[in-house]
Amino acid sequence: MDKKLFDDKKIRCKDRQSELKILRSAIYNARIAISINDADGHHLYHNSLFTKMFGYSMDEFGTRHFDTLYADPVAGRKITGAQENGELWSGRIEMTGKSGRVFPVMLHAEAIRDEDANIIFFLGSYTDITEQKKLERELKYKHEYLSTLHSISLGMFRRLNLPDLLKAIIVRAAKLTQMPNGFLYLYNPLKNVLEIKAACGSMSRYIGSQIKPGKGFAGKVFETGEPVIIENYRSWPGKSREDSFDKIFSIVGIPLVSASKIEGVIGLGHDKEEFIIDPDIISILEEFSAIAKIAVDNAKLFDSQKQEFEKRIALERERKAMEARLYQAQRMESIGTLAGGIAHDFNNILSSIMGFTQVAQCDVEKGSVLEDDLNEIYTASLRAKDLVRQILTFARQSDEKVNAIKVSLIIKEVLKFIRSSIPSTISIQQNINAESKILANPTQVYQVFLNLFTNAAQAMEKEGGILRVDLEEHVQGEQDRSIGPGRYIRVMVSDTGTGIAKEHINTIFEPYFTTKQIGEGTGLGLAVVHGAVKSMGGEIFVESVQGQGTTFTMYLPVVKNQEPELEYDSKNKKLPLGKSEHILFVDDEIPLTKLGKKMLELLNYRVTAVNNSLEALELFRRDPEAFDAVITDMTMPGMTGDRLLEEVMKLKPGIPAILCTGFDKYISSKDLIKKGLIHFCKKPVLKNELAIMVRNAIDGKPATR
Repeated sequence: MDKKLFDDKKIRCKDRQSELKILRSAIYNARIAISINDADGHHLYHNSLFTKMFGYSMDEFGTRHFDTLYADPVAGRKITGAQENGELWSGRIEMTGKSGRVFPVMLHAEAIRDEDANIIFFLGSYTDITEQKKLERELKYKHEYLSTLHSISLGMFRRLNLPDLLKAIIVRAAKLTQMPNGFLYLYNPLKNVLEIKAACGSMSRYIGSQIKPGKGFAGKVFETGEPVIIENYRSWPGKSREDSFDKIFSIVGIPLVSASKIEGVIGLGHDKEEFIIDPDIISILEEFSAIAKIAVDNAKLFDSQKQEFEKRIALERERKAMEARLYQAQRMESIGTLAGGIAHDFNNILSSIMGFTQVAQCDVEKGSVLEDDLNEIYTASLRAKDLVRQILTFARQSDEKVNAIKVSLIIKEVLKFIRSSIPSTISIQQNINAESKILANPTQVYQVFLNLFTNAAQAMEKEGGILRVDLEEHVQGEQDRSIGPGRYIRVMVSDTGTGIAKEHINTIFEPYFTTKQIGEGTGLGLAVVHGAVKSMGGEIFVESVQGQGTTFTMYLPVVKNQEPELEYDSKNKKLPLGKSEHILFVDDEIPLTKLGKKMLELLNYRVTAVNNSLEALELFRRDPEAFDAVITDMTMPGMTGDRLLEEVMKLKPGIPAILCTGFDKYISSKDLIKKGLIHFCKKPVLKNELAIMVRNAIDGKPATR
């Protein structure tokens, strides 16, 4: 014992006996039960709270072995063994008091050893957690009740049938009370019988069984309107031959009451003789009975309104269809607005990341670890750029120009887009062997394949399967299947899903036709696909076998003139360089002006970088002939980029001009772009793209969008 402890606490101890006396008093009056046993497990000492908890005084306990206090001797030996192995045992365990009462405690047990690691004594501390366990059990009951109420509420909203709802209630109640055999009778006034409508456990085989009121267990509960608990049902004198409880030993039941009228009986049974019914079982069943009452009342209400609902269903469908169209239009407009809002800032960030990475790649030592790290950063930024482009493509308005586009690129993009959103049990196979172009709206084409791939995935989401896409050139010599002669791109989208029923195969392209549950689809997907394909001058056909899968085949006419898209080969490592031309570079983001200046100087241009469009215009006014080209961002405070270029062109008509933006919805000077006076580029701009575009602009190549 360290006497300094007592000095610090202002306690004066004359000798060791005084110290021991103080320690003994502290332990005896501690607010937690404490016991001390010798190395052989015989009881040596316990404090006052231990006496109160277990009922033993020191004299009454005597030299009895401490293991006799454990309700389960095997568990007690494990605890002793753990202490002997040098472990501190801590956990919940049931123990027995002097009166024979078994109660739960939180036990912390540890062997105290001397300097030679020999056990001196065993020290235990105990907390009675009877009230805590009771509270935990009540919370568990309440949680299960609320969870059941939530599930049943959802089931009623989803129009699940009454037997399924009642079974869900019975199953939850049986699980919670550990009485596995549940049953629920409903009264049929026309036949004057009680019939089992829902059951679980051994009672499941008796669904549909009937009994008269007043007969047997359920009839007795129904007749008296009072709860009944029977500990030994097999010897119960009121047992009826018509009863279905021949294997039940203990049973409990209460009346199912609705609007002060008894509608049936709900109960639970156990087939083990040693099972003891919890005294709280009645209150638990009453709560589950209340949920069952809600389900029964809701079913009656639903049945009474069914005829009226059927009369109004056509009008309701039309209303919902109109709401769906309005919601879809508002949703697409909102997505477009949101995408436009984030695109500018996000593309500015990406521009800095990608641009400075490229600049750093020019200076880094080849083959170094740093070069590898920069390559990884650049690769990741390309993925981010692609993601932003996908968002903008999806959100873009449908009045986008019709262009000659490669279907293969859009298909690959959509497949990449949906891969992360479909189950891993669905594999994607693609066989793309066509690079020709079609004349179409890119957004429309994107939506066509997004709808087809999504439908295919939904048909396989339960069992998994294969989504396959085949793209090939097709030459039609003679008229066949409503398509005329000519060159086509044939696209086949197939799945191994549930297939389409024969009676639906001719109506799947009709607007608002759907076989999905309420809230799972609008029925517009295939109608949009059909309309888009027809607007491209193509045709679409479907073949399906229920249980085997579906194949959509599209024929899209090929554009006759397949012109190259870029003036320079972007993959060519040798980029077109400048001839010391002077470029005015304008962007309100300081990092981007710094980046633009560096990249252009690496391409052999002279650069003046400005962060304010009004300052840039004033600088240009002073000496228009000092600049050979202007590159500006679109979205800037004070004056937007397109307005700046209009003013610049008034001062120096024909000057090469490039407008950069991450989102082009709000560009006002589209007449200048249409006339080819302004070159347009999408952020983030890569070094090779910038080199090509600047060179094209200065050399007088036509501007394209």
